Amino acid sequence: GLPPIYGLYVSILPPIVYAIITRTRDVVFGMDSATVAATGGVVAAAGIALGSSDAMQFIPLLTLFTAAFLVLFTLVRFGKVMHYIPTPVMHGFIAGISISVIVDQIPLLVDTDVSIGSDFIANVVAIFSSLPTANLISALMALLTLVVLGLFKRRFHKMPTSLILIAIATVLTAVFHLDTYGVSVLGTLPSAMPRLVMPSFGGVDILLVAFYAFTIALVSAAESLLTVDLFAMKHNNRGNEGHELLAFGIADIFSALVGCTPCSASLSRTAAG
Repeated sequence: GLPPIYGLYVSILPPIVYAIITRTRDVVFGMDSATVAATGGVVAAAGIALGSSDAMQFIPLLTLFTAAFLVLFTLVRFGKVMHYIPTPVMHGFIAGISISVIVDQIPLLVDTDVSIGSDFIANVVAIFSSLPTANLISALMALLTLVVLGLFKRRFHKMPTSLILIAIATVLTAVFHLDTYGVSVLGTLPSAMPRLVMPSFGGVDILLVAFYAFTIALVSAAESLLTVDLFAMKHNNRGNEGHELLAFGIADIFSALVGCTPCSASLSRTAAG
């Protein structure tokens, strides 16, 4: 529910704060699909229009409460609980989030105007119904991008394939004016650095925000600690669950101060790195 520039804002300050506090060097931290999907679901459930001024006021407060719960999890030693969660449950959690994110991204891949809500089945039906209105150029670009990513991951996994594809797509869009053919583009983004803001407590149901934030904090803690444990073991660098939860919480405080969504350790990007 935020403008695209906030994706860049959240990639600056919170990861720097996390990098200073964390005890592991093997984790990629930032705006992750699982936590963002949970946040988007909360915004939709709260009846707030995406991209509206209400969303821009609601999300920083939600992030601040999420950060508070992550710090609280540190105090109650929540990290120890993660060791008792069955592995199939964690695999199911990751798979479910992955499927949900894929479905949410399909309208963007084929450039349809279908509205994505919180009902998974309704989203799938709406997507299939909207396919006749898909932009063929957008769909072709998306398909070629996915194919190239898959091929390069197998043979040239050390190359920054994503950055190369973004650069090529940017040049093609500028040269051939693909936006005139209906291809959606980001457009002009602000060039200024993010400004620190204090989340507003006015005009919102604090108890409801706290409930939503608790849900997001659980999702964030589950994926983040899973990521830390997996890659700490892989690189013989044992992670301290309590310390990492504290690092996640403090980093999210700074995410709230720049008006962004909660962040977490990214399982997919850490694996790719």
